[in-house]
Amino acid sequence: MDNRKFQSAASATPPSAPGSPSSGYPTNGNPGTGTPATLPGEYWFHKVGEELRTVITDAGITPSDADLGQLSRAIKTEVPVSRSSNTILAVADIGKFFLATSTFTQTLTAAATLGVGWFCDYRNDGTGVITIDPNAAETVDGATTIALNPAESITLFCDGSNFKTMGRRARVKAGATTRDLSAASGTQAITGVGFKPRKLSVTAVVDSTTQLSLGFSDGITEGGFKDGNGAAAGTYRNSGWLIYIGLNDVAYNRAVVQSFDMDGFTLSWTKFSTPTGTASIYYLAEE
Repeated sequence: MDNRKFQSAASATPPSAPGSPSSGYPTNGNPGTGTPATLPGEYWFHKVGEELRTVITDAGITPSDADLGQLSRAIKTEVPVSRSSNTILAVADIGKFFLATSTFTQTLTAAATLGVGWFCDYRNDGTGVITIDPNAAETVDGATTIALNPAESITLFCDGSNFKTMGRRARVKAGATTRDLSAASGTQAITGVGFKPRKLSVTAVVDSTTQLSLGFSDGITEGGFKDGNGAAAGTYRNSGWLIYIGLNDVAYNRAVVQSFDMDGFTLSWTKFSTPTGTASIYYLAEE
């Protein structure tokens, strides 16, 4: 439809908004009481028509008076918005679908300004990494930023205070570190994971010995098993710890997850007696 097509006497310029509009609801009036009927005026018809026209043109459709199905198609159409550099996502971007390429940080307008219910679809359609960065101290999925890797897509929702995503692929990071088993009890921070894990699988081994431990943790419950050579050769034993490693049940180390952090995790180690050696620790962190 084309709201700017009339039978006759159309103006070449749009009407102006009334200086002192009558606010409320329409009425037929009442001649008996002298109550006048509501007069919409030219600007009322103009603003309604232009709102509908914007829906059609935003969908990439050229308004046509010969096609009265354009509004319906426009509502069902999602036209991608391409970008290769940052333009802050604003109120007017609600419901849009962004196709991003290159590597850049996508910033967001303050959640309170966007409001509850604001959303958009966002896809990394390139080969770089797109970083989604909310305003100030606001978070997305509980983190200060999130990274969209190539071919990743999300729907980004605003709750008025922070942001949540739907459809984001859970990330996995494999890595390795070491632990001096003679070190005093204490914490060990493992960084460089790139996200805040929710699950952790760990294998710890002291090379060329029988010291081996496999464990799992979701930050609340953890456990695994260890070699049982200290008790009986060629056996394994249950362990209520993420890591339990030592030549026997006298001199050993054990570790639990103290915290899952924004860029990794922290282990809390307890040493018993005087173990020695260096444990190689291989982990699989999952978001």
